[in-house]
Amino acid sequence: MKKIIAVTAILLLALTSVKAQPASELKYFGPEHFTIINRAFGDTPTPYSRLPKSLDPASEAYAASYSGVSDSVNVVGGNSSAVAPEQAGNTNPSRRLTKADSLMKCVWNLGMNSAGIAVRFSSDAHVIGFRWTLLNDFHMTHMAGTGVRGVDLYTYDRGSKSWKFVGTAFPKGKNSVGVAVSDMRGDVREYLAYLPLYDGVESLEIGVDSGSVVTNPLDGMMIPGDKNTRKPYVFYGTSITQGGCVSRPGMAYPAIIGRRVNCESYNFGFSGNGKMNPEILQAINGIDASAFVIDCLPNCTPEIIDERAYDFIGTLAKSHPKTPVYMVENIQFPPALVNIGDDSLIILKNRKWSGIYDRFRKEGVKNVRYISARNLIGTDGEATVDGVHLTDLGATRMADGMMHVMGLNYFIPGNGHKQSPWTDVIISLGIIVLLFLASKIKWKQ
Repeated sequence: MKKIIAVTAILLLALTSVKAQPASELKYFGPEHFTIINRAFGDTPTPYSRLPKSLDPASEAYAASYSGVSDSVNVVGGNSSAVAPEQAGNTNPSRRLTKADSLMKCVWNLGMNSAGIAVRFSSDAHVIGFRWTLLNDFHMTHMAGTGVRGVDLYTYDRGSKSWKFVGTAFPKGKNSVGVAVSDMRGDVREYLAYLPLYDGVESLEIGVDSGSVVTNPLDGMMIPGDKNTRKPYVFYGTSITQGGCVSRPGMAYPAIIGRRVNCESYNFGFSGNGKMNPEILQAINGIDASAFVIDCLPNCTPEIIDERAYDFIGTLAKSHPKTPVYMVENIQFPPALVNIGDDSLIILKNRKWSGIYDRFRKEGVKNVRYISARNLIGTDGEATVDGVHLTDLGATRMADGMMHVMGLNYFIPGNGHKQSPWTDVIISLGIIVLLFLASKIKWKQ
């Protein structure tokens, strides 16, 4: 009896130590043990940034291909204060940056943010934490630090066949370490972790209790090249697309859509700088995607829409004739209810945007689609932090609204479907066939 009590006490002590194990005592695994996803380009400055090195305005490669390409466009409005002086950040003093290069420099700097980038792994852990080094340790007054600089964790629930949030590792400075979830059973599970939305990541490690391991994912879900994973969805836009101002990285609307559909989603949201740059167009035009979603109007003036929109949308549509290109209207910002200037500007921009869509339809370009802002974030005025940037509620509503137009209703939680998304199609075709056959039968009078 004493032996049983002693063994029980040891087991309870061991279990308690696992539950209470701090992040500093975890066993950490580097990038060779997990898979980076949601990254469109392989030649980025860091494994966790979003743009290829060829788009660095200070590089010779950029000078040879793009320098001055945007000079003809009078770029005003949006977040003009974000445009740095022309030589800011120029690492190549022998080449003077133009005004257009300066605008692209802002985009390049934002591309260093890890918005949308995630990692996939498997583990039998009882405790999971993260150790990561931030590029800037950036702070904002209107966005939670967990969204700006944190890491949130999901696991795949085979019962509901969906990814479920399980915890967040809180940022604690440039060099951060934190536990996301603990007191787990230790069964082997699939995991998905999203990286900071408004800061960059220099290095990342995943920590687990001493008796557990981290491996590359055993299941191919969301892994590029997996035969059961559809092509990525490409999202281009503004700070709203980038994830401002949700509470944690996985709540940005491109992440929500990608996670629900169980495939990669590329986040090309550039805060204050989603102005349909030709350089960005050339980069994303080379991506083989399931769809392109263009949601950039909040950063665009009517002049930018006039000068760039037709070429930007048309290039994507004509280069990928079998791929939908969705034009998203400027959402109705809550202050526009009483702010006459905001309201009239949104109406004008959406009218111009709609006119370009109509032009494509008249030209017979069938893969350009339109997403109206009507009810996209609801009508109660409760979807934003500051009248512009989305809360988690706003981002979820936006994902729901977009998915409805994109034909992805099956993947929206609570839609009541239990069968394959193809089942509705098969049933509909069956009904059509039966009606056709019935029409051919000569019924007795």
